Amino acid sequence: MRISAKAELQEVADKFQNQLRKYLEENADAENNSPLKERLEKASNYFNEKLEINIVIPLTAADLDIDNKTVKKQLKRTIENLLIETETKLAGFEVCKSGFNVKALLNEQAKASLDTKSAKAKAKKAKPIQDLENIPHPELYKTLRAWRYEKSSESGIPAYMIFSQKALIELVNYLPVDLKSLQLINGLGAKKIEHYGADILQIIQLYCDSNDIERGLIPLKENPKKEKKPREDTKKVSFEMFQSGKTMEEIAKERALSKNTIESHLAHFVKLGELEVTTFLEEAKLKKITAYFEKMENKSFGEAKAHFGDEVSYGELRMGLSYLESLQKE
Repeated sequence: MRISAKAELQEVADKFQNQLRKYLEENADAENNSPLKERLEKASNYFNEKLEINIVIPLTAADLDIDNKTVKKQLKRTIENLLIETETKLAGFEVCKSGFNVKALLNEQAKASLDTKSAKAKAKKAKPIQDLENIPHPELYKTLRAWRYEKSSESGIPAYMIFSQKALIELVNYLPVDLKSLQLINGLGAKKIEHYGADILQIIQLYCDSNDIERGLIPLKENPKKEKKPREDTKKVSFEMFQSGKTMEEIAKERALSKNTIESHLAHFVKLGELEVTTFLEEAKLKKITAYFEKMENKSFGEAKAHFGDEVSYGELRMGLSYLESLQKE
């Protein structure tokens, strides 16, 4: 949004809030407050137009052709969420244009939010055009481009906000026949189709009729399912690194994990009998730890540490208990 537009909206919004407070002080029953309803009607028309021009059209025209996939994904999600919120606001404005009713307002806003999310989940789009150089139907291309420029001049907005170059190329390649097929064109959302769809279809129809061109189905974009990588067994990774000769400290540093985590990984394999507990514990200390846990019903490391104090570490307690559990499994 341009700074001037933002400043204008903020100024109008501040004045509007002050007026609302004044009207409500005079009559708190908003649904039966005639001056308030009249003011809401005017405000709804104003803010509806401003949201369309400054938010909906620029966002739906935004080119997210970014190399960084993570940034692109985050931007796309942010724009989608903002558009959902905007559609909800627009639905509220539509209700207020013909009067003010709390129930109707909430119902329409809820419906708009659900409809937008549902459309987002179910949306199908045309297969993107790979060859952007060899454009079919050059006459139609020129006609649509000229029409786009004319509309942008009338509206005082850049041509790409009417529809993008990619959308223009898809239009002349796929030649949509109706509003339903127009929705498949990448970059043409519901609002753009509402504003410009009829004109676009009329131009394409006239061109096809004049040149006796038959139109077929639009190929859809394929969304191959990503194969889920098998989840890495993190304990096994630590085990294999330890078996290769690395110390717990080295494994922790290389894997960006704490030493305690690595100890718990290796204790798992002590319990399975795949690692010798004496690799980590002296025989005498092992006997003390196992003797303690054998007589304790509650195998709490906290209580065990309090019992042994600094004589035994938490890691040694874990190894000792794992060894004891391995014996009990036999």
